[in-house]
Formats: sequence, structure tokens, C-alpha cells
Amino acid sequence: GLGKSPRSSKITGCGRKGRGTLGDGCIRLSAPRSERLERARIVDVHVAGHALEVAVAAERLGLSTSWISVVSENALGRKVLNKAREHGVDTSGIRMTADGRTGLVYTESGSTPRMPGITEDLQSASFSYASQISLDWSHLAESRALLIDLDALIRYPETESAFRNAMSAAKSTDCTVAACAGDQVARRTPDALGPLRSLCRGIDLLMADADAALHLVGGPSSSGDLAHKLARETEADLAVISE
Repeated sequence: GLGKSPRSSKITGCGRKGRGTLGDGCIRLSAPRSERLERARIVDVHVAGHALEVAVAAERLGLSTSWISVVSENALGRKVLNKAREHGVDTSGIRMTADGRTGLVYTESGSTPRMPGITEDLQSASFSYASQISLDWSHLAESRALLIDLDALIRYPETESAFRNAMSAAKSTDCTVAACAGDQVARRTPDALGPLRSLCRGIDLLMADADAALHLVGGPSSSGDLAHKLARETEADLAVISE
């Protein structure tokens, strides 16, 4: 579903080539094939993180991208950083810190009747220190758009000021601000999403899955009507709902 805000469009940045993303990175440990984690003797190791994956996908499409984040100053943090570099993503906006750790996510694929499973171990992850570290937003002046991962904000509410600083820096240079909301938003009670709703009011393009949108603004059930309500209540120029 697609919805537009009644206010005039402010989506800008035309003519610029760069795109930036802001969010966390982690290590994903997956049980091979359809094996259960509790029985697995080995796991497959992958680098994950929505903001990073979006940057990689855009780079593969031939778009110049950068990833802004905080990673741990150790072997796992370097693994995350190196994976971004392997795909050509600009990592000059990454800050490494001795504080915190690299978050871990354990996954297992499902086979009927068992559903896929995911277990997150993200407490004290390095990205949670993003508001305490001086991040460089200067390259946003050359960026057409900045994508912020709202799920990362939900995981680490202490990073709210970093997200607000990123949005402020982007707006000051007429860089379009886009945001995505997914499973982390959908898992929270509506009352716990107050700060996130406030943050959404400065966003030009808001993308959310249906469950996340329902948690943010409530019904209606059809994706088209829900998208319009999401755009209207968050004051985003454009809202997109995925099923």
C-alpha cells in the first residue's frame, strides 16, 4: 500500500549520487540446513544488519552508498567492517570502540510443522554507544538520501539522540530522510512506541511492514488505507506498506 501526507512534498536531493544508511551490524549464526540450534554442532557465520544490507544491495545496483554505525574494536567488529568493504560500501562513517561487544543473532530455518526460529543476543552491543560517540555526518551533504533503521532504535533506545542528530544533519543539507520499520516495532506494545512516533514526524519516506504500521497507528486493515493513515499521523511525505 502507498500513502501520501496532505502536506507538500519535501523529498529532495535530486542530482546527488550518494546514499547513506544508519543502523547496527551484527554476526548471524545459523544452524545448517533444517537442523535445530539445540542439536547443531556447527553453525554458519554471516554478517547481518538491516542498514548494512540495504547499503550492500544499493551498491550492487550501482549506487554509491555509505554506512554509518559503531562496531566493536575486535575481531568480530572487524569482520563486520570488512564485509561492508568487500561489497564496496563506504565505511568512512564507521566508528570503532572498545566499549560494548558485537551483537549475535542465532537463527534456524523451519520445516513443517516447525516455524523458523531466531534468538537475539544484543545486550551491550557497540551500537548502543552511538549517542556517546562523535559520529561524522559531513558526507550527508553529498548524499541524496539517508535511510535510518527504526528497528535498531527500538533495540537500543539509548541511541535516540544519535538518530535525531543524523536526521538534523540530513535536513540541514536537503538530504531526503527515509526510514524502515519492521519486526522490532511490531513486537512492542503501542504504548512503548511514543519516542519512535515523535521521531517519525521528521521523516520524508516511511516504509513499514503491515504489523509494524498497525502497532504505530492502529487500523484500518487494508494496506492502502493503512498507508494513508500512517503518512497522515506520522506527517511523512510518503508511506509504503509491505505485506
